[in-house]
Amino acid sequence: MSVPIEVFCPACKLKNDSHTKTCAHCQTPLPMQENNKRTTELMRGKTKPFDIEELIIMNASIPKNGFVIISQESGQEIATIFDKRFILGRAEEGVKELLIDLSPFGAHRQGVSRLHILIQKTETGYEISDMETINGTWLNEQEVVPNRFYPVSSGDSIRMGKMYISVFFLTKDS
Repeated sequence: MSVPIEVFCPACKLKNDSHTKTCAHCQTPLPMQENNKRTTELMRGKTKPFDIEELIIMNASIPKNGFVIISQESGQEIATIFDKRFILGRAEEGVKELLIDLSPFGAHRQGVSRLHILIQKTETGYEISDMETINGTWLNEQEVVPNRFYPVSSGDSIRMGKMYISVFFLTKDS
C-alpha cells in the first residue's frame, strides 16, 4: 500500500500533498522534495503528551520565571512567555500586548477563537480560563467550564478546539 508523500509549508506549517508547488492554505511556495522520499513515518495510536524529561532531552529550555508552550503535533516550541497574565488565541486588533497569536500554527482551521484562553500566574504556578469560546477548551482531556479558573501543572495537555498544546514551567520544587 502506497501512502502519499506530504509536504509541510514553511510559513503556516500545514500539510500539503507532495505534488503541489504552493501551499493550498497560504499560497507560499513549497520546498521541492528530493527523490520523493517520505519525510514522516505513519504512526498508529494517540498523541502522547511530552513530559519534562523529554523536553530537556530535546534541548528546549524552560526559563526560571517563564512559561513554554509546545505543539503536541509537531513538538515545535510555539512561545516562551514571561508575562504574569496573557491570552492564547488569534490576532485581534487592540489586544496585541497580552495576546499570544497562534495563527501561524493553523489555529483558525483548528477552531481556536480569537480570545480563547486566559492564563495567569498564581503563587503556586499557573491557571487557565476558557473565554466563552465556541469550540471549547480541555485540560488533560477534561472539558473546562468557561470563565472559571483551573490550576495547570507543568507538562499538562491543553486542547483548544482541535489544537493540542503542552505547557511547561518550573515550579518552586523544580
